[in-house]
Amino acid sequence: MQVIVSVFGEDRVGIVAAIATALAKEQVNILEITQSIFKGNFTMMISAKLPENADFRQTRDNLQAVAKQLGMTVQMQRQELFDAMHKL
Repeated sequence: MQVIVSVFGEDRVGIVAAIATALAKEQVNILEITQSIFKGNFTMMISAKLPENADFRQTRDNLQAVAKQLGMTVQMQRQELFDAMHKL
């Protein structure tokens, strides 16, 4: 299953490392990643593939726990839902 992970919050050291490490612990493969910082606000979008036996909810909850420690907001959506929400 492919997913889109969105990360938002105040910029600080270690955000990319913490999120990538959390994904790696769940055996999630990062396919694409982009980030930007605008006036101290950090935004990152990740396209990733979960393993066949992955528990979507558990992976999302683990990411959100890491984000909470960082003071960030993380959303993880299934690719098909993300695509449907962004079609005009």
